[in-house]
Formats: sequence, structure tokens, C-alpha cells
Amino acid sequence: MISLFRATLLLCFALALPLAAAAISDPTPDPTAAVVLLRHTVHGGCGSIPLENCFETMAELSGNGSTTGWIWTTRQPSASAPLLVDIGPGEFGTFNCAGTGTTRGFVTLRGSGREQTILAGTAQGVKVTNCKNLSFIDLGAKGRSGAVWEGSEGGSSSWSNVDLVGIGTTGGPSSGWTDQSCDTQTTRSVHYFHGSRIRAERTAGGPYTWAVYSVCAELWIFGGEISLDISGGSTSNNFTSVIRNAGALVEVFGTAIRGKIRGSTTGSALVGVDINNGTGTTLPIAFHSHGSNIGLSTAGADSQSFGVIAITAADDVHVHSPGTAYALTPGSSGTVTRIIINTSGSGQPDVEAPFHWSADTSPPLLASSYASKNGEDLFVETDCTSTSCSGGTQPHLMIYSTACPSSNPWWDVATNACRQ
Repeated sequence: MISLFRATLLLCFALALPLAAAAISDPTPDPTAAVVLLRHTVHGGCGSIPLENCFETMAELSGNGSTTGWIWTTRQPSASAPLLVDIGPGEFGTFNCAGTGTTRGFVTLRGSGREQTILAGTAQGVKVTNCKNLSFIDLGAKGRSGAVWEGSEGGSSSWSNVDLVGIGTTGGPSSGWTDQSCDTQTTRSVHYFHGSRIRAERTAGGPYTWAVYSVCAELWIFGGEISLDISGGSTSNNFTSVIRNAGALVEVFGTAIRGKIRGSTTGSALVGVDINNGTGTTLPIAFHSHGSNIGLSTAGADSQSFGVIAITAADDVHVHSPGTAYALTPGSSGTVTRIIINTSGSGQPDVEAPFHWSADTSPPLLASSYASKNGEDLFVETDCTSTSCSGGTQPHLMIYSTACPSSNPWWDVATNACRQ
């Protein structure tokens, strides 16, 4: 039992300590401030004597979806008076910008690192409708979708060193990035990503899961990573892919496009890039990839029949991907398809996706059933004779040809016949 002396001593010590005052937001922020602060209460918030122009919740700043926050009702940033929001570490709520029929935007959100400052919501971490000139720097955003951009009035944004994460559940589609709901648009919204990750993860549910789901926008992605990781639930070739471009213009440069299926996931194949005119838009639809890599693996799935499909194109779309590398690993009994061209839709896809495989003594991916576009794949076989390819020393140029048997779809240029 504690002694009376010790109890008295502890009580006196406790009474001698100052009571900690609760941290609060600045009650009178400057309505013309060029910079405001957002600080999480876990990390001290704005302090008991609040820092000037400091807020403690994203809802105070940008609203909560049903109400409009201080940025839009009081500060009202413009091209001539933009706003910087300096955000400390911690997990905050969803950033909202609703600009339909008005001019909203001109805000930069700068975090403390993409794994330290997180904008999070059940549905999404960033929700924007018809806003202009938004910038996101050094932060993360997560939800069922990391970021969602909607509307038919254009708009623009830039993203530098951000991490957009879609966490899949049984509650609906999931993506790192989504742009949609633009049926009447005549000009696209434009978005630039620099050194950023856009990814989706799912352990159950499905099949509607993409790292990037783009219907409306013009996306420019430089030096980042776009990835999909599925370890449970179901997949569909039409509704599960690393990138689904269903009406947009997507350009990637020096970017890793990666996908993998693991565990008990059900389905038939993992798609890297799916391009189609899913909305019936009259605007040009295209996917461009330069200096990027498409890496897909289904070898970790319980079902070893899972295949991989690098690019599938349908309708009146354009694909231009010279200089793109491929790392394609199916299940042990799965198939590999580098290019699928679907001609049953509205228009003929225009696909320019040449690839030169490494020289070898046998065709690439010989252990798997392989398919591509006629004339788009090349490799040099190094063990040929004047009549066939086995046990010789001559190099023969081989071209993928649909005129040859699907089990050995290579045209030998030296013999002017299908590979023997």
C-alpha cells in the first residue's frame, strides 16, 4: 500500500505542474493571407496560444463535402492572389474543391513528405470538381480512391512527389487516380505528375480496380510509378488493369507501370494498359509511353493459369509506345499477350508499339503461349543454320507473324519462311 508521505508528495508534485491548455485554431485568420498553416493536434496542433493563420482540420479549410470551408468562403484565392497551405505531419481529412459554375482553385497544398502528410477519407483523399490551378506537393492521399477529379469545365492541377493510394474494398470501384463525369466537355482538364506514385491495392472484393482510371483528362506523368497489387477477390480483363484509359489522353515518360496478382485472386489475366472509347467522346483518345516499363506478374497467384496482357486497344484510339520495355511473367500455365487489337468496336485502333527482344538461342517467353501484333516484335536468334535454327552459329532476324503457327509465330527473314 502506498504510504501517506508518498501520496502527499505525489499530490503536491501534480498540483505544482501547469495544466496543459488545449490547442486551438486561429480564431481570426487573415482573410488575405498568402500562406496558412495546417497542423495536426497529435503533433501539437496550432498551440494553446494559436499560431497566426493556423488551422487544425482540413474541414475548416476546404469544407467536408456538404459545406464550404474558409478557403472558398473567406479567402477566395485567385490567379493574382493564390494561396499556399503549409501542412505538417499527420493524417487529415479530404481536401475538397467544388468549382462548377464559378472560378475556384489557385491553391497549393505543400506537405511534410508523402508518407508523413496524408489526406484521407473513406471515399477519397482529394475530391475536385471543375477547379483550376491546384498544386499538390510532398503529401499522400488515400481512400477507396486516392484522388477523384470530376466535371466538364476543364481545369488543371500539378502533383509533385505525391503518393495517391486507392485501397480496394467491397464498397465499390477503387483507384489511385480517377477522372470522370465529363459527358459534355469540349476541352480536357490537364494534370501533370512529377516523381509521384499512383497505386491501387486490394485484398478482397472487385473486380473494379485500377491504379489510373481516366475517362476525361489529359494526363502527363513523368518519372514516377503506377502500380496495381491485388492479393484477393476477383478480377476481370475489362475492369481490372494498371491503367484504364476509357476516353482520355495519357502520356507517360520514364515511368514504371507495374502490376501483380497474388494469393487467392480469381480471374484469367492481368492487363497493363487498356485503351478504349468507353464514353463515345469525339475528342482524340491516346496512350503514349516513352522510356517507360510495363512489368506484370501473376506468378504469385494460387491459380497458375493467370496470364498477362501488356496492352489492349479497342475503338478509335491511338497507341504510341516506342522505347517501352516489357517484363511479363504469367503463371506457369498462363499465356503472355503483348498487344491485343480489338476491331469489333467503333473504329480501328491505331497501335504503334514496336519492341526488339534480346538476342537469344530461342524465341522470347518460349515457355508460355505468346501473342502480339503482326510485325511489331523482333528478335535475333543466334544458333541458326542456313535452313533452320538449332545447333548453328548464324544470327537470323525473326519477326512476329500471324501467318505462322501460334505455337511458333516467328518469321525467319533469312530463310523467308516461318521459323523452323
